Parts: sequence; structure tokens; C-alpha cells
Amino acid sequence: MKSFIVLFALIVISTALTDEQKEKIKTIGKQCKASSEVEREKLEKLRNGEIENDPKLKAFLRCTFEKLEFQKPDGTIDKEKVKSRLPSKLSETEKEEIVNECTNVTETDVTEIAYSVYKCYRSKTTAHNADLFL
Repeated sequence: MKSFIVLFALIVISTALTDEQKEKIKTIGKQCKASSEVEREKLEKLRNGEIENDPKLKAFLRCTFEKLEFQKPDGTIDKEKVKSRLPSKLSETEKEEIVNECTNVTETDVTEIAYSVYKCYRSKTTAHNADLFL
């Protein structure tokens, strides 16, 4: 349960969300943790910026991206939706640069796309909203 609370808190840090959106995010976190079978410790490490090359963690990111509608089933990233969820501390120019750079991936596997986009995002900004996805 603690990992869900951490996950939830990280998502809402920099974005004002309605109670309905907060509940949706909690539910998504629980669903994706269960379906990916990712260990809580991996999520804690991810939260702290330690992004492991782990299949379950990648599955968690893919699930989260899809359920938050950041990523379509074919792997396509919804740039505008991602941009709208980036931390408010970032300027519009910074958001645009991050989205353009981080969604320009060469991977073709849907899970790898989600992983690469998130990994790039974390490397490009210290103003995490995660943070955004977690």
C-alpha cells in the first residue's frame, strides 16, 4: 500500500488534479503494479531516479503510459497529453524541447518505447512530476 501512496503523491506534486483524477491515478497505479508484478523496491528506486533495465518495471511503465493515455496500443506517444502533464515549473519552451527530444525514439517495441521516453524525461529535467508517470 505504501508504494501506491508514494506513486500517487509523485504524480500530483506539480499538477493540480481533481479528486476524480486523483482516484483514477491511484487505481491505475494499483492495476499496473498488479499486472506487471513489479516489486515495490523497484518502484521506490524509480522514484529516486534509479531506472533499472527490468522487464517488470518496463511493463509497469507501459501499463501506466497506456492507462494515462500517454501512449496508444501501437506505441505512439500523445505528445500533447504528455506535455500537459509535465511539471508546471517548466517553461513552455522547456516542455516542448523535452517532449520533442524524448518522444523521438528508435524503438519499435511498445514497452521499450514507454521505457525510453520515461528514461529520457528523467534525464532531461530535475523538476519531476512523477513523478509524472509514477
